[in-house]
Amino acid sequence: MSAVFESALVKAVREREREAWLAENRDAIDEYNAEVEKYGLFGDAYRTF
Repeated sequence: MSAVFESALVKAVREREREAWLAENRDAIDEYNAEVEKYGLFGDAYRTF
């Protein structure tokens, strides 16, 4: 039983950390996505796939 609880707790903590990181970095992520939308990705002209 404790292994199941510990596993669920680890999963919950990781999800909270992920949510906090995304919230903390939302502005940077949005700005990066806007730049990619406007200019494309670095090296797009050189990709062969």
